Amino acid sequence: MVICISPHPDDAALSCGGLLAREAAHGRPALVVTVCAGDPPPPEELTPFARALHRTWGDAPNPMAQRREEDARAAAALGCAGQVWDYRDAIYRHPAYDSEAAIFGPPADEAPLERELRGRCAALPAGLLLFPLAVGRHVDHQLLFRVGWQLHAAGRPVAFYEDVPYAAWEGSPAPRLAEVGRPLWPQRVDVTPFWPDKAAAIACYRSQFAALTRHGVPLLEAVGRYAAGLAAAGYVERVWSPLQEPRWS
Repeated sequence: MVICISPHPDDAALSCGGLLAREAAHGRPALVVTVCAGDPPPPEELTPFARALHRTWGDAPNPMAQRREEDARAAAALGCAGQVWDYRDAIYRHPAYDSEAAIFGPPADEAPLERELRGRCAALPAGLLLFPLAVGRHVDHQLLFRVGWQLHAAGRPVAFYEDVPYAAWEGSPAPRLAEVGRPLWPQRVDVTPFWPDKAAAIACYRSQFAALTRHGVPLLEAVGRYAAGLAAAGYVERVWSPLQEPRWS
C-alpha cells in the first residue's frame, strides 16, 4: 500500500498523482491523507494575508469546504481512497504566518503539533508513506518532511516526493536537497500512461488555478513541462528515498 501524506488539498495530485493512479491501476491500494484541511476561523479572526488568499481562491464563504470537495473529486479521478484530517492550514494556525515570506520561511516552533502528527502518521496502515520533500519551503511541507524523516529513523518505510508546482517553478530540487543535508536517492517513475488521470485530478482544483499560475504559464502546462523534462519521452514523477533499493520500475 502507498499512503501519500498531502499537506493541503491539491499537493498529492500535483506532486505524485501519476504514481498514485499507477498504483491504483495495478491493483495496489493507494490512499491520500490530506492533513491541513480544517475549517478556517471566523472572518473577524483572519489576518489580512489570509483574507487576501481567500479572494484569490474565489472568496467562497468557507474556502476549505470547497477545497475538500475538490480533493474528493481528485482522489476519485486517480482511483484512490481519501482521508481528511482537520488540522488548520498555517495561515489560520499560527500568528507568525501572516505573509507570503513567512509561510515560505523558517517554521515557527510547533513541537506539540509535530509530535501529534508523528503519532497519527505512525498509526496509519502498513505500507510506504510518501511525504513532501518541501521543495519551495512552505512551512506545512517542512513540518511534514520532519515527521517523515523521524518515522524513517524509527524504521517505517518512507520516501519523499518533489513538491509540485514549486519544483517546476524552481526548475530543480537541488537547493532543497542541499538544505536537507541527508542522503536521498532519486527514482524516476514513468507515469506517461496515467498522465490523463493526473491532468483530470488537477483540473478538479479550480479554486487554486489563479494562485498557482506563475509568469503567465497555466498550472497544468507548468506541471507538464516539468514532468516531461525529467523523461526521455513521456512524463516522469520523481521521488527521493533514504534507501537505495528501487521500488518502481
